[in-house]
Amino acid sequence: MPLTDDSADLISLARAKQAVNQTAWTAPDEALLAVAISAASNSARRWCRSPLALEALEEIHPLFEADQSAGIRLRGVPARLVLRLSTDPSVGLVCTCATGGWLKVGTSQIECQVGVGPVRALTLASHATLAGLAAALVALEPALNISVVEAAAKPLDLACTGARLPLGVNPLVLEVYRQQQFAWRFWPTLGELRFTGPWVSQVALRAVVLVGHLPLPAAVEEAVAQWSSTLYWRMRGQTTGLPGEGAHPPEGVRALLAPWRVYPLGEAGTQPRSYPT
Repeated sequence: MPLTDDSADLISLARAKQAVNQTAWTAPDEALLAVAISAASNSARRWCRSPLALEALEEIHPLFEADQSAGIRLRGVPARLVLRLSTDPSVGLVCTCATGGWLKVGTSQIECQVGVGPVRALTLASHATLAGLAAALVALEPALNISVVEAAAKPLDLACTGARLPLGVNPLVLEVYRQQQFAWRFWPTLGELRFTGPWVSQVALRAVVLVGHLPLPAAVEEAVAQWSSTLYWRMRGQTTGLPGEGAHPPEGVRALLAPWRVYPLGEAGTQPRSYPT
């Protein structure tokens, strides 16, 4: 589940222009190319089954009481760094809003919008407890009705989808996880967490993992540029002389992306997340 923006373009407009055989550019041309870049970036992520660029993902794993030494295989590929581990989930905040809207929790801030009003944002680090965060949200948007279920003075660690969660008359429930110290090791090459000491929770483990590449591999950058060019000319109305079918990567693009494509192993719980169309 993405906690950062997983829809950002993988390449810049200037980089995409290098792949387009066009000398003069108008504002509508650039706007059309920007649409092609976004489409190619999202298509490349879906085809590779990977964020490609660095992205923070939230993973919730059940804890197995039996063989703790077996470790946990992370879903995000390639996993670069484990940012945070926490456990023992409980209901933290229950939020309703009669006028509707949405709420989104990321790694550093929480955002909300009530009705058609402006988007408001609060920095998570500036609020030590859920009660403090709830009070700040209500002060920012008085239309919010928030009940604090877990108000203990513990580090704030909200579990979320990273997407915009709808606000309405039906309760929106956000879980809070307790940060704990684990004796664990992380193997990036295997994408596994292994615990070297005992743990007490048998409920669930929340891991915030940094996944992807920085910088973006040159071959991936070139692939997205070529795919953007193809989509650009298709949107301009050119239907002949272009590689591929538009929805699938052209042959040259597919060859460039192939080394970075993730192939699921098939075990339950190890499938990489899917990207929306």
